[in-house]
Amino acid sequence: MESGIGIDIAELAGIPDARRMTLNGPLDARSVGAFKTSIEGLQKRGVTRYILDLSDVKYVNSTGLSYLINLSESLGQGRTAVTLVGLQPKVKIVFDTMGVTEFFKAAPSVEAAVKALGKEPAPKPAAPPKPLPSPAPKPRPVAAAPVVKRDPSAAKTGRMSPPTSHEPPPRWNFIVRIFRRLFGRG
Repeated sequence: MESGIGIDIAELAGIPDARRMTLNGPLDARSVGAFKTSIEGLQKRGVTRYILDLSDVKYVNSTGLSYLINLSESLGQGRTAVTLVGLQPKVKIVFDTMGVTEFFKAAPSVEAAVKALGKEPAPKPAAPPKPLPSPAPKPRPVAAAPVVKRDPSAAKTGRMSPPTSHEPPPRWNFIVRIFRRLFGRG
């Protein structure tokens, strides 16, 4: 367990494309590599659905959370690809706070998750994305040079005013919207 996480993989009777994985330890930057290697090995053998028992996972950081989300999305089955079981309260708070619970299905127990997977039809593998035709590059319009005003005292100091534009800043600019709201211009 040099990576900091223990992974126990079990087959599910009657569901050849699914596996139960019991994780033990933190799911963080140090351990996500071992977890990823296990998942990739299972994917090569045709496994497309996972029940992740996280009862013994007390800590998940952004790296672990990111990999779980990417795994769920890459399988192309929506919420049915990854079922989470036994989320610890602190880990559940991280999932809820980050708003990522919609990427996963949750089950109260491994037995309930297996039963739910057994009722679902085997998913069709995600079709590989079609390559997009590359559009011809459009020539860029040449912009006029910005107007530079000289400060009357520039002869003595050598300072110049910043370039000015005659166009107002766009309304969608976040900082502009905040200043306008604070100072009453919009």
